[in-house]
Amino acid sequence: MHIALVCLMASLFIIGADAQGIGNDQVTEKTAVREELRSYMGYEDNLAALYLTLPYDVSVGNNQQSRLIDMGILIAAFLPLLYLLSGRVRKRWRVVAAVVLLGYLGLISIYSTLISPDGRPLNLQGEDLAAYRESVAIDDGLPQAVTADFYAVGQTWGRVFSLLLEAISGPSDYVTYPLMIGLFMLALVMTHNRFKNHITDLGSLMLILIVYGFLWWLFSGGIIWYGFLLVPLSYVLVTNYMLTKETPKSAPLFAPGLFAFMSVAWAVPALLLFFSNLNYRTDTGQNLIDLPAHLYALGYWDSDDVINAYYPGVSQAMRAINADEEALVYRAGTMLTFQVDKNDRRVFEDNLLDFFNQVAVYSNDEIYRINEAFRRAGLKYFIVGLKIGVSDRTPEGSLRMKFEKMMSYLLKNPEMKLLVTDKKVRRRNPQTGEEEEVFALNGQTVKEGTYVIFQLN
Repeated sequence: MHIALVCLMASLFIIGADAQGIGNDQVTEKTAVREELRSYMGYEDNLAALYLTLPYDVSVGNNQQSRLIDMGILIAAFLPLLYLLSGRVRKRWRVVAAVVLLGYLGLISIYSTLISPDGRPLNLQGEDLAAYRESVAIDDGLPQAVTADFYAVGQTWGRVFSLLLEAISGPSDYVTYPLMIGLFMLALVMTHNRFKNHITDLGSLMLILIVYGFLWWLFSGGIIWYGFLLVPLSYVLVTNYMLTKETPKSAPLFAPGLFAFMSVAWAVPALLLFFSNLNYRTDTGQNLIDLPAHLYALGYWDSDDVINAYYPGVSQAMRAINADEEALVYRAGTMLTFQVDKNDRRVFEDNLLDFFNQVAVYSNDEIYRINEAFRRAGLKYFIVGLKIGVSDRTPEGSLRMKFEKMMSYLLKNPEMKLLVTDKKVRRRNPQTGEEEEVFALNGQTVKEGTYVIFQLN
């Protein structure tokens, strides 16, 4: 495989011919590393803003979106941890700290997205916000109107906050990491002062939470599942704080109620969402019971039936690929190649399309030259996920542009043969003149697909 890829890159400099081009927006540099890492951390250009907004962005799914990792308002349930940490601090300073924390959450939420009345993700800045405020009124519902005004007022403070960050930070600085380490040391000192007379399980758990949380904040790159342990740890800490006899008399009376209310307010909708099995991208319900898996377990279906239920028509294409044992397979944005025989040696992965894009750039986007380069490398089958462009979160849309270039190459290529796709479209049958629904890429979309398989002749 490695020798074939070296031959592919070398061939790009010796192949030359006038040919049909892809003709798409250009991404000339390698962008996969940035797309992968920043999809978890965010795309703020200011280093201080990047880290200061990271806990909030991860909690509400600003960077990575999924119904399984959206913590939402759960972050507010753990505000009592502030009082646990500052048990020996005077009450007025704890109130000040709580106000500062809430202000911080409010400021960084200003640059989140909101769903507009027509279901479009709305960037709450500039003209979008003004248009949103004009589109909602009290008659549409008090929450929408109040939210619009809140964001409008908040952006004034947000601009001040942004100017401050721009004055002390940028793409790199000498401030952000010392600030993070300083906050970490402050938390350790406060914990020491809180439990300096005696070591308790509560104090030990607090130290574990602080150290683990700091390490996640500094080194995780925003990958949320590395920090999942923080959620049960926080629940244990707050629960013990409510029940222990060491709870300071000056602790606020609303803390237990706040914790219980916010936990229930998060848990009930989260459970309803999970069990209703909604697709968070299309807001459409799916089967609560995974029928193909159950039919397979009961012996009514074989493996081909199950695979075709998830990916219609894919089994026949896989049989053709497996029969061609010497051909290599290109894969991007899908896990379908687990059915390919010897996939550890035959499959080349290019999930963020960087390799394809570099081949296209060196080939001047000429389809004939790209085809010859792939032939020299032995790549014959192309399995591409159709959701790659949807997952693009880059401000410049680099992943989307690479995906559009890939699809342009596949669709405009006279030497490419479509084997199968699960995208369903409606189009007119040239023989009968009647409209029909078929699995294809061109036509009026009836059902969005997830994959496509092409063969290079």
